[in-house]
Amino acid sequence: MRRGSWTALTAAVMLTLTGSALAQTDKLNFPNRQAVIINNANSYVDLTSFGFENRYSQSTFRLITNLAWKNVSTKPITAFEVVVLKYDPFNRPIFGGGQWMITGHNSGDWTPLMPGQSSNDGLVGYESEPVLTSVVYVRAIRFQDGNVWSADLPAVEKAIRQKLPVLKDLGEVSPSAKKAKSP
Repeated sequence: MRRGSWTALTAAVMLTLTGSALAQTDKLNFPNRQAVIINNANSYVDLTSFGFENRYSQSTFRLITNLAWKNVSTKPITAFEVVVLKYDPFNRPIFGGGQWMITGHNSGDWTPLMPGQSSNDGLVGYESEPVLTSVVYVRAIRFQDGNVWSADLPAVEKAIRQKLPVLKDLGEVSPSAKKAKSP
């Protein structure tokens, strides 16, 4: 076979495999999945959009999480932290949710998020996950002037229970940072 034929054959096979993977995306997501925003810091950061899905990315299916926000305060924000909680179809917490630090605008732009500015970012998981319900809230905000705001966790838990009364076990609502192991 000539080189051009091999290139065309390889391209056709890759398109077929990618098309098959993309066709499977709907089959790897619950059609009634819920992405729930708890806007507990709405005087400072407004979480405007949140979603998740298992999608073909980087040669395998992975859980992709997307979030958008706006600085509605009067001060520039250096960073803020959100917590993403995940639950399976039986309303049980899934290990693997956790904290997500948003640095300035997003992971590609660490300059302060100025008042009135919006941005968005996403996370790519290691593999697909059987998530039916996911919840996001703001746990902490550091303003450019050095002040730090922290969430009222009992109020966050109450808001989650009001929006999702089917969740009997919320799991770890405020997961702690992973600490480095000493040698």
